[in-house]
Amino acid sequence: MKLGLRPSRKIPIYVGATGPGMLRLAGELADGLFITYSCSPSFIRYALEEMGKGAAKTNRNPSEIDVQAYLILSISKDPAVAAKAAKQFLATYIPRIHPAMLTHLGIARETIDGAVAALAKGGNPENVVSDELVEKLAIAGTPEACVERMFDYLDTGLKVPVAYHVLGPSREEALGLLANEVVPHLVQR
Repeated sequence: MKLGLRPSRKIPIYVGATGPGMLRLAGELADGLFITYSCSPSFIRYALEEMGKGAAKTNRNPSEIDVQAYLILSISKDPAVAAKAAKQFLATYIPRIHPAMLTHLGIARETIDGAVAALAKGGNPENVVSDELVEKLAIAGTPEACVERMFDYLDTGLKVPVAYHVLGPSREEALGLLANEVVPHLVQR
C-alpha cells in the first residue's frame, strides 16, 4: 500500500480476525486486533489465547496489543423495546454468523438455519429471532443491564468495546443513554 505522503508518526496496523490463523497473525505482527460482531465473552477469551500464541512467536507481550470488539448494543429504558430493536437488526445478520462464533456462543447451527429459513419465508423478526438469540448475539436492555453485560466483555481482557450498532427506540436516545448512563460506569472501573 502506498500512502503518497510521509506520516508524521507511526500508523498503527489493526487486523480484523475471526479464524485462528489470522488471530495468531495479529498477535505476531499487528498493533491491534478488531474482533467482529457478534462475539461472546467466550470468543474473546479464545481470540486472546490465539493472539497470544502469535505474540509468543515474536517475543511480544500480548498485553501491549490493543484489542477492540464490535458489540451489537440495543439500549432503552424499556427492555422490551430494546429487545425488539435488536431482533430487527439480528434478522439481517444471523445468516452471516461465522461458524467459529457459533461455537463460542453456544448456538446450534440448526437454530440459526431454522431462523434463517423462517425469515426467508417472510417470518416476523420479533417472532423468529428468539430472546435467547438476542441474549447471546447482542447486549440489549436497560442502561443498568447493558452496564452489567458490558462488564462480562471487559472481564475477558477486551480493552475497547465498540458499540457497533446502537439501537433502541431512536438512535439519538440510545446514544444519549449510552453516553450518560453506561459509559460513566465503564470509565470508573
